[in-house]
Amino acid sequence: MSGSGEIYIAELPSELTWVNTDERLHLTALRGKAVLLNFWTGSSIACEQQAQELRQLEAKFHDGLAILGIHTPKHPAEAEDDSVLKMANRWHLRHPVANDREWVLWRQLGIQAWPTVVLLDHEARVVGIYQGDGRKAELERASRKSWTRQPRRIAEVMTQLR
Repeated sequence: MSGSGEIYIAELPSELTWVNTDERLHLTALRGKAVLLNFWTGSSIACEQQAQELRQLEAKFHDGLAILGIHTPKHPAEAEDDSVLKMANRWHLRHPVANDREWVLWRQLGIQAWPTVVLLDHEARVVGIYQGDGRKAELERASRKSWTRQPRRIAEVMTQLR
């Protein structure tokens, strides 16, 4: 955290297990994009509904927005990577999904409920935390706002989409 009270995420915790990618994902590879960290659990209808809403945003803003699913198990039976991968496939998640079985990133960011989305700007600065489902319009507005701070390339993409 900087002296101004801003929170930056330099890198994702090494304790995360990526269930649908071959390699560990690094935030540095996503610099220049806004990033939505979607905290979810497999036993929640609200999380499933939010995943569907985020899929629409992901399709609409694929050039300027990256979504990362962060599964945090509510029940011990949900903690295994195979279970998380099955749920991600059942929900048709195409973005990278990590299993945070030890709640490391959850605790680091002070997440309190499922679902929660954390919006990072192009420099991995936390610019919003959105708890609960049904917030697609709000997430879209916030993402657009964070893109206005990004390099011209991303702003040009957003202008074309309007």
